[in-house]
Amino acid sequence: MFRVLIFGGTTEGRELAEFCHNNRISSAVCVTTEFGKELISSYDSLKIFTGKKDYSQIINILKKEKFSLVLDATHPFAESATENIRKACENTNTKIFRIVRAKEIIEYNKVKYFNNISDAAAYADTTRGNILVTTGSKNLAEYTIIKNFSERIVVRVLPDSKIINSCIELGFKRGNIISEVGPFTAEQNYRHIKSYNADIVVTKESGKIGGFSDKITAAKLCGCEVLIISKPIEQGYSIEEMKKLLMRIKDEQ
Repeated sequence: MFRVLIFGGTTEGRELAEFCHNNRISSAVCVTTEFGKELISSYDSLKIFTGKKDYSQIINILKKEKFSLVLDATHPFAESATENIRKACENTNTKIFRIVRAKEIIEYNKVKYFNNISDAAAYADTTRGNILVTTGSKNLAEYTIIKNFSERIVVRVLPDSKIINSCIELGFKRGNIISEVGPFTAEQNYRHIKSYNADIVVTKESGKIGGFSDKITAAKLCGCEVLIISKPIEQGYSIEEMKKLLMRIKDEQ
């Protein structure tokens, strides 16, 4: 039986899960959070694995469930997850396809690129003004090197009580925590920038599907400097290419 395992609570992961559900492709999805589970729980045909999975756990799932192929639709910056998924598929001789996001060309003269959050935070420490951080909750501790970070930094994270509490424990002010679900439109980004008088926006190069271009548009309208964490270079399939390939594989069964 043709069965697909999708990794990722990303926009691509949810879209592929919906696609499989609508096209009667037997599938399961791995998401790391309960919130990610809620976003796809309406698809009753899907089996959902919740919680972060390490290398051995992924191998156990693949051996037990005997999936025909794996779709790695994890976030482009989730490099360790991608590596574990790849190695587990090699170990179990399971076919794997990586879903990648297209790189966007940015036409704005107030952007700076960095290889990682640590470097971006070090640069931000030399600046003045408020900073809107939109890189997620995983590496927020790296921003605490910035002088007066609790006053200057506004963080935007998922509306999860554990995440919000961890932000507060790190020293971020509750009033400087935006807890909403993205991706965000240019208008929403503009409102957040203006509401907190941000002079700098920090973002990952997450592609159009991750709302990257809408952040840039809003920053340009507000005249903000943008610090961009560069996306790792990857090879793989776009989401549309993957949908066509799934249908072709299904028809060949």
